Amino acid sequence: MIAMNTVEKKISQMNDTLFHKVTFSKNINVRERNGFWYVDGRVYFQNKTERVHKSTNKKATKSEKRYIEKNKETILWELSNLKRDLDIERKGIENENAIPLFGDFSHMAIDLKKHKVQIETYNGYKEKCKRYIQPYFKDFRLDKITSFHIEEWQNWVVESFSVTKSIKDIRSVLSIIIKSAKKKKYISENPLLDTDMLKFESIDDTSLSYSDSEMKLILTENDNFIKDSASKPMEFSRTQLKNLIYLSYGSGMRSGEMIALCWRDIDFKNKTINIDKTMRNARVKTTKTQTGVRVIDMTEESYNALKSQKVLCIDLDSESVFLTQYKNPYKDVSEISKGSWKTYLKYCNVKYKRFYNLRHTFATQMLQNGFNIVSLSGHLGHSKVTTTMNRYVDNNFYKGKIGGKSIINDTFN
Repeated sequence: MIAMNTVEKKISQMNDTLFHKVTFSKNINVRERNGFWYVDGRVYFQNKTERVHKSTNKKATKSEKRYIEKNKETILWELSNLKRDLDIERKGIENENAIPLFGDFSHMAIDLKKHKVQIETYNGYKEKCKRYIQPYFKDFRLDKITSFHIEEWQNWVVESFSVTKSIKDIRSVLSIIIKSAKKKKYISENPLLDTDMLKFESIDDTSLSYSDSEMKLILTENDNFIKDSASKPMEFSRTQLKNLIYLSYGSGMRSGEMIALCWRDIDFKNKTINIDKTMRNARVKTTKTQTGVRVIDMTEESYNALKSQKVLCIDLDSESVFLTQYKNPYKDVSEISKGSWKTYLKYCNVKYKRFYNLRHTFATQMLQNGFNIVSLSGHLGHSKVTTTMNRYVDNNFYKGKIGGKSIINDTFN
């Protein structure tokens, strides 16, 4: 195998997040001189212009010329002094000290979290770093990253991936790496502290709930949806979807908690549900928080849904309450939300919202019906009442009429 020369290696490692800002003259010439190919053209970067007329160190053969013609812009950029100056800004002078590049250090920093967080959280860190952070910062030496670079990076993430509020989660992964670098004394200050968090308009909480008219369709079109089934497995899955909908809307359980339910968790006599686990990525885990372990009362909707599910699965020997159309336990809630749920909403002509939003609809409905918010918080498995307040109570919730009422003798709803 023929080894790549320096220019080829640099091209293969091109940082697209910077390269897309570079422009070139319309004509880039490739000429032979002293048995080697030379490139001649202009590079424009950050309001600076440079004419580059340098050897590519490639012999003047036809095959080498074809390669250069195909990659002449990247070659011109790699040979430019503008690129050299940028590398010094990002990396410092070569061998200046032992401070590593971000790309090398970030893997180690994320790996330190492997046994400190749940495996799904750890995998999420790695994925966010790989997709949103590494492409931009991998060639920076740790001590060369400034708050200005971070602000540029934030804008790049938002513009390139159309993310908004999730930038906060992505930024938290960068924070893990920067803080680890500070602990190792590779940097003396954390540049994130001087960087403003991007702000986006808050999503109206009411948009997270299904409206009364939407819920009416969702709750009444089930039987027609089941009748239109084309096969027995489809009829099974659609009937079960109806039960899932009524259980979610009637209990406010998290989707992962529902698909993790076993029949031993259901007490039909006392009309209670024991919640002590959740399902995610094919793994049964403890609930999201310690307060998530709870026993909740069944509403009429959730009781009837579970009774119907019991009849549906009467001939099946399974501990799990809910099964896929292949009669296997669910591995992840995405199997519902990305499959039959989308199909059903389209059938109902209802705009798509996540299946999880039925939980939000339940909470909103309970508050509107006067259910005590402290009791609701415990029912939902929230660790703090403020979590329930922040998610389900809008600014107009408590704007009731008090004129002419007595604090001692009247009830305020």
